[in-house]
Amino acid sequence: MKPFLLLLVTLYSTITFSQNGLFERYSVRKTSPVKEEVDYNKIYEYNDADIYPYYEGGMDEFFKLFQKKLWVPNSIRKKANIIRIIISFVIEKNGRITNIDTSTSMALYNDIDVLKDEIKKAMAKMPNWVPGKVDGKPARVRVKLPYTLTIRQ
Repeated sequence: MKPFLLLLVTLYSTITFSQNGLFERYSVRKTSPVKEEVDYNKIYEYNDADIYPYYEGGMDEFFKLFQKKLWVPNSIRKKANIIRIIISFVIEKNGRITNIDTSTSMALYNDIDVLKDEIKKAMAKMPNWVPGKVDGKPARVRVKLPYTLTIRQ
């Protein structure tokens, strides 16, 4: 019985210590990143924020409210069924929406600029978001939302 226990202890210690040695030998060492001074007036991209900005009611509620505030010109209603739009905006440190921009691949329609202006107006009327944070402090963060406008005729 003693030789068996001695064998188990020897195998266990060999396996344990050999794995640690291999891990230390071949693993990539983590270096501590150099802390850059954080500029809180800079506009950070969404993925660069430590805590992402978000709409307090959730995105479903945000889009429901947005649809209520958005007016679609009749000329667009007659021509299109579905329009895909990217809405880009900045959530300020106080949660306000600014720097609203839109892009779409629907350049075929003459009135697409009118629709873009209406989207900007609707976004400007939206309630504040919870701001994003960088290093624990509120920061300006750019958000890009894909939006599909489905027009029922």
